[in-house]
Amino acid sequence: MENRFIETVKKIDAVLILVAGVALIIFLCAVAYDMFGGHDYEPPNQIIIADTSDPDDNTEVRETVSFMKAVKDVYVFAVQSTAIRSDELVEGSALGKSIQNSFKSFNPAVANLIFVKDGVQKRLFDKNALIYKYSFAYFDSEPYQLMCDYNIYAVVNQDTNNDKLLNGMDNVMLYVSDYDGNGLEQVSQSISSFNFTGGNSFVFSEYDGKTETFYRYDRTTHKKIQLTSVEQQVDEKNIGLYD
Repeated sequence: MENRFIETVKKIDAVLILVAGVALIIFLCAVAYDMFGGHDYEPPNQIIIADTSDPDDNTEVRETVSFMKAVKDVYVFAVQSTAIRSDELVEGSALGKSIQNSFKSFNPAVANLIFVKDGVQKRLFDKNALIYKYSFAYFDSEPYQLMCDYNIYAVVNQDTNNDKLLNGMDNVMLYVSDYDGNGLEQVSQSISSFNFTGGNSFVFSEYDGKTETFYRYDRTTHKKIQLTSVEQQVDEKNIGLYD
């Protein structure tokens, strides 16, 4: 009888150990998911609009300028402003936020660009905005990059949906310029898609809430040419523009 009792206790202990082990594995998986896989990382292409017109706000607006890259004989610098602040896009554990912030430090929200050529400085825009996405000119053919002698910018400068944020949910304007920042030209007031085709042209679309219209922009003639219109629903923008 005593041996049977001891065996029963051993079985119960084994079951409890198994349950505890499974619970520990589930807990560790949950922690790992929260830290590394629980949230899709999004680059800081969403920014808070600081209300600098508030008379009670004595916050000093400061700008930070950092070197970005050289394009032929031009040096390009990125401008960040405390009036345009990066937003926390996802929530997570302390370690998860630390990892996310380290990514943000390498992917800052660009508020403007400075081009320096022959000692002369030129700002791309008179007023800071969110340069949502951009691509600089490439003069050397590379396996992953088509040659292009002009710059392209997708820009958000107004909170068009009144959510106190600037991001891809607002109207995204499309600009082009010469490689040195001169000759700035607005191609579209609001785009829903962008596809670079190389050389002196690219294809983009505009959406009016019902119909998506596709255009080809010809850099040689500085004209946009309508290609086709399709009545369809567009739920999110697809702007394939990266540097």
